[in-house]
Amino acid sequence: MREKLLRSLAQLAARYPWWIISIAGAVTVVSILISQNLELSMRWSDLMPENDPRAVEFNRVLEKYKSASSIMILFRGEEDEIKAFAEEAAGPIASITGRFGGEESENLIRRVTVKEDEEFIRNHGLMLMKTRDLENSRDVFSDVSLLPLLTHINDNLERTYIYSEDEERLSNREKSDNAVYYLEGLKSWLETMEEYVDNNNTPPEEAISAADKLLLGDLYLLSYDHRTLLMLASPTFPVTDSERSVAVCDSLEAVLGDIGQRYPDVTYGMTGMIVMQRDELAAVKSDMNYLTLVALVLILALFIFSFRMWVAPLFAILVLLVGVIWTMAFATITVGTLNIMTAMFAVILIGLGIDFSVHLISGFAENRGKGLSILETAEATLLKSGPGITTGGMTTGIAFLTLTISDSRGMFEFGLIAGAGVIICMIAALTLLPPLLIVRERIQERSRKTLSGGKHTSYRPVEFGFLGAAAERLSRRRWMTLVLVLLLTCFLVYQAFQLEFDYDMLNMEPKGMASVVWYDSLMAAFDMSPDYALVTSSSLDSVRMIAKRAKDFPNIARVDAITEYLPSAAEQAERAEIIRDIRAQLAEFPSPKEITTGDFDRIVGELERLWMNVVEMSDLAFQAGQDRLEEKTYELVANPDVENSEDYIQSLVTKFQENQEATRAAFNRFQQDYFDHLHGTAITMANPASVSLQDLPKSITDRYISDDGTTFLTSIYPERDIWNMDNLKSFDRQLRSISPKATGTPPLFLAMIEILGKDGKNATLLAFCTILILLFIDFRNLKLTLLATVPLLAGTFWMAGIKHLLGMKLNIVSIEAIPLILGIGIDYGVHLIHRYRIEGKGKVRVIFSSTGKAIMISALTTMIGFGSLSFMTHRGMASMGLLLFIGVGTCWLSAFAFLAPIFGRRKTENREQRTEDRKLGNRYGK
Repeated sequence: MREKLLRSLAQLAARYPWWIISIAGAVTVVSILISQNLELSMRWSDLMPENDPRAVEFNRVLEKYKSASSIMILFRGEEDEIKAFAEEAAGPIASITGRFGGEESENLIRRVTVKEDEEFIRNHGLMLMKTRDLENSRDVFSDVSLLPLLTHINDNLERTYIYSEDEERLSNREKSDNAVYYLEGLKSWLETMEEYVDNNNTPPEEAISAADKLLLGDLYLLSYDHRTLLMLASPTFPVTDSERSVAVCDSLEAVLGDIGQRYPDVTYGMTGMIVMQRDELAAVKSDMNYLTLVALVLILALFIFSFRMWVAPLFAILVLLVGVIWTMAFATITVGTLNIMTAMFAVILIGLGIDFSVHLISGFAENRGKGLSILETAEATLLKSGPGITTGGMTTGIAFLTLTISDSRGMFEFGLIAGAGVIICMIAALTLLPPLLIVRERIQERSRKTLSGGKHTSYRPVEFGFLGAAAERLSRRRWMTLVLVLLLTCFLVYQAFQLEFDYDMLNMEPKGMASVVWYDSLMAAFDMSPDYALVTSSSLDSVRMIAKRAKDFPNIARVDAITEYLPSAAEQAERAEIIRDIRAQLAEFPSPKEITTGDFDRIVGELERLWMNVVEMSDLAFQAGQDRLEEKTYELVANPDVENSEDYIQSLVTKFQENQEATRAAFNRFQQDYFDHLHGTAITMANPASVSLQDLPKSITDRYISDDGTTFLTSIYPERDIWNMDNLKSFDRQLRSISPKATGTPPLFLAMIEILGKDGKNATLLAFCTILILLFIDFRNLKLTLLATVPLLAGTFWMAGIKHLLGMKLNIVSIEAIPLILGIGIDYGVHLIHRYRIEGKGKVRVIFSSTGKAIMISALTTMIGFGSLSFMTHRGMASMGLLLFIGVGTCWLSAFAFLAPIFGRRKTENREQRTEDRKLGNRYGK
């Protein structure tokens, strides 16, 4: 059946070459038009099964909550400068617009968050405090003159932290951070007191600013060292809109670059899902275009050098491009969008698809050189090379197609496109290349007849005699060769089982990508991972329950929920009673009391008491393992572990006592300047009115309420680096206990690892079994079938062992190379065994000089295609390209090393096949 089909193809190519070329050209033009709609997406969620609940929920959240994919803009420098930069940039960023598809200009940014909503905090600040903290702070607001204020601050510290019966006072990140912010406000207060002592002309604004920091805290999103500021820009479009994502990121860079010229000492950058996807898209598109061209040029150069001709190699490249274009049309029709895995299919097909042309051109040149006619050459080429091409192409293609059993959408689509692409490229080579070669030969034949007076000039094909000679030497020392190869294989098998897996997703991103660099900076500055989990709820009570559960875990850094601004009705009623008492106390002391000499001594005493309280907080922070709080206390008191460490409070006490009268006067000025503002702000914050959802400003509700107003979003930030597998699994277990609906990058990535691991094993096993079946159908001989798998299995283990010896690891992208190499590496043994069945025993030199040349060129072209991927800036794709580069090389070497000595002693055992092969050889001048 196959022989009949191949002979028919040869005859059609010889009789109707221009018709075949024209039809192929028309199909290619249509394919190009179809391929215009093929899109590229770099979302990790696109690799997940479409029906996976975590992926479904993740995509639903991204569609319904624009804030779930906010662009993170970071400014690093001195505190005053980064705040000024951010404030100046906020307006222009909020005004960014774009025009798409000929429509009117549209806003791309719906909200810019530089700091918390100050007006809302001033009007409802005390209502947002925890009831216990509010009770402990009740006396702080009774009288805000300097002495009673310091006294009540000490009382509050002792009640809340030092002598508190609350066992959870420093047990989690939220409580520790509250203590940090409290000490920061207190430090600012003390520094302003010192400023008034040092400078008689301190402007009142300094005292007002210190009062705000004491009452409100720093409303900017600042890092612990106050050198990094975070701004959030929420888009008006979902993260799935790649066109708008690119436009808004480009506009942001232009705005920041323009304003940044006025702040030369501030560095800035962007990160987040939208920015990272934009950077990945740019890197992948640029790399693919460049590396595809490089691969084509190198393959063409190798072709020309190997065959000593240039027209036929150009035909091979043309046929290859036609196959890739047909595959692009197939991908557009079947999947519509390329993902991280399928984006590199073109380069992979360039490496694989050229193999068919290599064998055809090699066979054509060999048979033409024997003096056969064009028709006889076409038939002999397809009948000799065709079985190996069809078997190799189908085994490779079907091996890839076995990936379609995967639950993973990424692996499924990759298997579908790559598998179909290999078969399509094989069909393109078998149908289009012979007519092109025949047309070329007829033109050259006419030219030769004209120039030589009708004499026929023979075709002289280039043979790789050195391969034949090397194979013959190995066959003569077959036992020694086989023993050495088996010892090497055992060593590399052991190394293969030591190969480790890299779970860090960031190690797969383009190296040096700006958004990844700023991602790392954000994680270091804010001590939490920017990759967070997302949970949606249909009621506020559900949000409160989720937030409470999340805060109970010590390694969760932050819980961002609307309930932080909206306490329950019961909590508000309870707090309202306390707030009314505070408000009444503030009304009793409407003006400051002058600081007397006796008051001065008591102020110094309160500073000494404050010193003892901070020292005690330092010890408590150390015992609770709250390193950030412990470090913050050392800004106020001496660090006992650091020799000659500065003790700020003690130095203040010493300074204040040097000139008591001048210091007392400075204290009175300070008190006079801050009192009215602090007193008025405290009264405003002591608002007992309840807060409803309708009272929340849009700047807050936009962050948490879905676009249709039906659900609420809670974001849960892990404290630890989640790209450590133990941390990732721990965080995922916590999320599952908090809410089974939890989604986000961390749980998605863990699910993807689990799914790909399972799918990879299943696909590898199925691919191997499928290859065995196809080989048996082709060879109809169990021994030959098993023999063909020996170099394949050895080459695969060599690949993994060498990867480990080079200090490399597998990752979520490169792991798919293992089932792929099974489909690719089988070709070399298949072609050699097919030629061995034709030539018979004792023809090792002939086999490896002719077919060996073809498979060597085939291996080199495939290695060029895959090797070009290793230069991609996307390290995940680069690692896969390098692994396949090694794998193709090891499979070719193992085929040479195993089969050369074996061919020296094996006999063809299929008599019927041998008879047919002898007839074929006699017919075409063998």
